[in-house]
Amino acid sequence: MIWNSGKLKKDLMQEIVPDVIKDRQLFGKRNLSCQPEAAPNEILKEIVEQKVYEEDYNDVTSKFIYKSVDYNTCIESLKEIIDLNIIPNHIKKY
Repeated sequence: MIWNSGKLKKDLMQEIVPDVIKDRQLFGKRNLSCQPEAAPNEILKEIVEQKVYEEDYNDVTSKFIYKSVDYNTCIESLKEIIDLNIIPNHIKKY
């Protein structure tokens, strides 16, 4: 999994998030989590706590990935992203 592979520069991720959010506000119509006043970390916490995508991941997504990664491993990576505050708690307007 790329998040824990050592191939991803996690500090760079935090640096580019504002640029990605700005780009999505300007050019993306379906990126609700990038809209002003959105709370993406709260959405991510809800996804983790309620296992929103577990069935979809196991039944669909896991069939398309090259190296098998179980759902709980993915969730642990998502928790780390939340805990590191890579994504802002509230989105500002650009």
